Amino acid sequence: MQKFQLRKLLVASLVVTSLIAISPIVASAEWKSNSKGWWYTEGNSYATGWKLLRGNWYYFYSDGYMAKDTTISGYYVNSSGACTEDVYNSRN
Repeated sequence: MQKFQLRKLLVASLVVTSLIAISPIVASAEWKSNSKGWWYTEGNSYATGWKLLRGNWYYFYSDGYMAKDTTISGYYVNSSGACTEDVYNSRN
């Protein structure tokens, strides 16, 4: 009987440990701004490069700030920072 209770305790602790180990870790991500511009936080860091956010592509420089009103790699990002299919600025 004691072996059965010990086995039950061991199985229960393994199940609890497994659930804790595989539970999703919530990442906090949000837009922030200051007088220099906008950036997107990802946990304790900020986004860099191209990021797809809520259906729009945005480009973030290496310092984390969002590009706007410019052409990046042939793609135009508008005043909101979203990439558009309008590449006319890359020809000007």
